[in-house]
Amino acid sequence: VRRKLGLPLDKWLVGYVGRFSPEKRIRSIVQSVEHLPPDWSIVLVGRGSDRPIASDRVFVRDAVEHVGDVWKACSVGVVASDSEGYCLSAVECLAAGVPLASTPVGAVRDVWDHVGQIEQPAEPQAIAAGIAQARSRGICGELSAWIDTQSAARMAADWEGWLREIANP
Repeated sequence: VRRKLGLPLDKWLVGYVGRFSPEKRIRSIVQSVEHLPPDWSIVLVGRGSDRPIASDRVFVRDAVEHVGDVWKACSVGVVASDSEGYCLSAVECLAAGVPLASTPVGAVRDVWDHVGQIEQPAEPQAIAAGIAQARSRGICGELSAWIDTQSAARMAADWEGWLREIANP
């Protein structure tokens, strides 16, 4: 998968998949590579106004058809957002069996004790520390069980319930 995406085969790889915009703290993610060991690189996949600049350790790709391919190429996923609604990217990362470093946003709050924790505001050194923690924690049974609850049918049922609450306060 890495070869297909033009990514290094011999490095640990941190992945970000999502919109390139300031509230996602893309620049801080890119700067975090300076706080990671030299055998680590970062790949950012997406589109948007805050497109990062590639370097020898930072790889930038446009949106891809199958995000699962990107996640399977990664050693750790990262979400450094200031806020999120649900945070589909984090769920996709964990569903692919990839450890996650994240700020406490969206659905990640449900599993905060089991991911690499990035304190807000997500500055480069804090992101690097969260990545290291995610690598050491890996994917535990609690995360696997939680991912099983994140089905489209369950999310639709939750949304339907919220709409009913709004309509009938």
